[in-house]
Amino acid sequence: MSSRHIHNLTMPIHVKTDINTDSNGCHPTTSAGFTLIELVVVMALIGIMLFVAVPRFQDDYLSSKTKKVSRWLLINIPSCKLKAIREQKHVILRIDLDAHKMWIISEDMDEGAPESALKNAFQFPEGVVIKDVDFGDGDLITSGETEIVFYPAGYSYRAILHVEDNDDNQLSFIVEPFLTKTKMIEEYVNFGT
Repeated sequence: MSSRHIHNLTMPIHVKTDINTDSNGCHPTTSAGFTLIELVVVMALIGIMLFVAVPRFQDDYLSSKTKKVSRWLLINIPSCKLKAIREQKHVILRIDLDAHKMWIISEDMDEGAPESALKNAFQFPEGVVIKDVDFGDGDLITSGETEIVFYPAGYSYRAILHVEDNDDNQLSFIVEPFLTKTKMIEEYVNFGT
């Protein structure tokens, strides 16, 4: 029969304390602040963030009038497409290029409803105008009234609405026939570009 021997191995345990000592290992020291390098790195990061954020803030602040128009178009054009599909009726976005107004009507409105919709039309802010509406194939509307029709089958006219402000900033809103989302481009674009 063989016997098994169990050896008792002991290993020393080292306990580390949180007290730092000086280079001689004698006197306890504390670190109560930041090093110069840490401060320089933090200041550099703050500078980079401000370099990126300040111009963006200025652009957002200066274009508040065009942002109002953008929001209206980016919300209401997809809404018109979805309403036409949901209700299985033609929905029409009317655009008055001379009065700089837009309103929404549908084919099943009561007799006085289109006039009411016109009274409650979205009026472009002062200094922002509808420059033109481009339907492609040389069909560029620059004055008067026009419309974009949204059909119950889920498609619409293909169109680009061009908006301009007093600072000659131009926006193009592209309405694609089979896409719900409206695309906004921060420059004047045609169907050829």
